[in-house]
Amino acid sequence: MKTSTLGTLMLLASLMGASAQPLHSTPGAHEGGLSFSPEHGGLLRQHAASQHYQSVGEPGFHAQVGAPLPASAQLHPVPDALVSQVPGARQHQYAIVNDRPVIVDPSTHRVVHAFE
Repeated sequence: MKTSTLGTLMLLASLMGASAQPLHSTPGAHEGGLSFSPEHGGLLRQHAASQHYQSVGEPGFHAQVGAPLPASAQLHPVPDALVSQVPGARQHQYAIVNDRPVIVDPSTHRVVHAFE
């Protein structure tokens, strides 16, 4: 009985570990079914510059998946040029924090993707 219980617990632990979300973003990573490339970060930088959106400096902020967006950061709609490439991005917004674009879930104000 002990062996069976131990085996079941080990299986459950391995399954739970396999489904955990990463706390950082990698190029081309999939977050919430969205796939972004490094070029998409460049597109957001260009869009922000053309709209005169300013980066917010927040020394304590670490742009990583799941991080809460600083209250000082302003959210902007994801540009159509990016939505045409990643249709699911329409439901998100973006901000520029510490000169890095981040995709944000507007309902939770949490980062879903951070670009380098």
